[in-house]
Amino acid sequence: MSNNEPLLDDEFNEPIERKIYSARIIRIFSIVFSPIFGGVLFFINLQEAGKLKEGFKILITSILFTFLGMAIISRMQTPSSAIILGINFMGGYTLSYLIYPTYFNNVNQQYKKPWKPIIVAILVSLPFAIMTFMALQNGAM
Repeated sequence: MSNNEPLLDDEFNEPIERKIYSARIIRIFSIVFSPIFGGVLFFINLQEAGKLKEGFKILITSILFTFLGMAIISRMQTPSSAIILGINFMGGYTLSYLIYPTYFNNVNQQYKKPWKPIIVAILVSLPFAIMTFMALQNGAM
C-alpha cells in the first residue's frame, strides 16, 4: 500500500474517511509555538493513518529540532524574537513542505479543525510566557 492510498474498512471494503491536520496548520503551529507543537499534530496525523512508527520518528525529529533551536538561542548574548521565529519557521517548513507530502497528498482530504490544539497549545505555553514576563520584570534575564 502506498502512502496515499486510502485505508479500507475491513467489513465493507470501503475507504475510511480520516480527518487530519493540514500542512498549513502544522506549519503555523511550528512557527507560532515551536516545532514540537507541529510535530505533535503531524504525529496525530500519522497515528490516524496507522503509521505509528513513522509518527514517532517525526515526533523525535521535531523535539530534536526544538532543542537545537534552544541551544542556538541560549548561546546568544541577546536573542531576538526574529531569530526564534526564523528557527521555528525552518522547523515548520521542514515538517510541512519537505516531510508532509511524502505521507499525505491534498487530494480529497478532510481536515480537522484546529481549535482543540489551539486551546491546548495556549494552556501549555501560557505558564512559560508568564514566568518569562515575571523574570524580565524582576531583572532576572
